[in-house]
Amino acid sequence: MKNKIKAIIFDLDNCIFDTRSMGEGIIDTVLEVLYSSNLSEQQKKDVDDALWTTSLEDIIDQFKVPEKIAEKMRQAYRKIEVPKNREVKSFGDEKCIKNLPVKKILVTTGYRRFQESKIERINASFSCLPRSAGVVFLLT
Repeated sequence: MKNKIKAIIFDLDNCIFDTRSMGEGIIDTVLEVLYSSNLSEQQKKDVDDALWTTSLEDIIDQFKVPEKIAEKMRQAYRKIEVPKNREVKSFGDEKCIKNLPVKKILVTTGYRRFQESKIERINASFSCLPRSAGVVFLLT
């Protein structure tokens, strides 16, 4: 029987890439903006917790972050990248992914510099996505 699957779409954050493996210090510049703002302490904690699992734009909407603070957080995010010497982790599926006989498409959302540095680091560490894999950015 001929293989009917032509391509597989993978998400980057918390699917291929263990986002928490970057270490908590990676988003310190965003947290500095957050904690120096006039948001309530509970709101700051909620936003901080959500930053590891939710896109910044969704967080801004969900927690009703004022535009002035939101823009400062966006500016901080735009400058983040995973350092080249930072050890990162996958979820262990890279050997299976690499050998799948189909086109691989990686989809990610976020700030380009940050997302590209994650892809660079995960490939440097694991070579889980062949160079021919397509990457679709849904950027903010």
